[in-house]
Amino acid sequence: MKNLSRIFLLCTASLCAACVRAQVIVIANPNLKADFVSRNELKAVFTGTSTRLAGGDRVVPVLLREGNTHNAFTSKFLDRSPIALTMNWRGLVMSGEAAMPRTFDTEAQEVEYVAHTAGAIGYISEETPHGGVKVLTVH
Repeated sequence: MKNLSRIFLLCTASLCAACVRAQVIVIANPNLKADFVSRNELKAVFTGTSTRLAGGDRVVPVLLREGNTHNAFTSKFLDRSPIALTMNWRGLVMSGEAAMPRTFDTEAQEVEYVAHTAGAIGYISEETPHGGVKVLTVH
């Protein structure tokens, strides 16, 4: 009986995690020309291998420091854990290839920054107020 309870809890936790992942949206400064972005473009930008979208827009990724939205974004769109993403950026910084992206403690701080910073691109939960930014469709 204990094993069944554990299995039920694990399944429930997995379903809840999937629900959280489905609620992440990608936001950008409203002056960005693009209205959509591919998963590959997101992965390239947020892992430091590209600074431009396919349409030519120069972008600068911003990250949440931690939390459910950060975990969901890294898993769903980047196919890696938050720790793997941090280690990736540290490697780029140590090799002189890139600077660490700006990070924010809250989604509201990230929205404010993205709204007022040319080229900024980030992510938030769907429920977070996001006036002043452009929501990008991810293909």
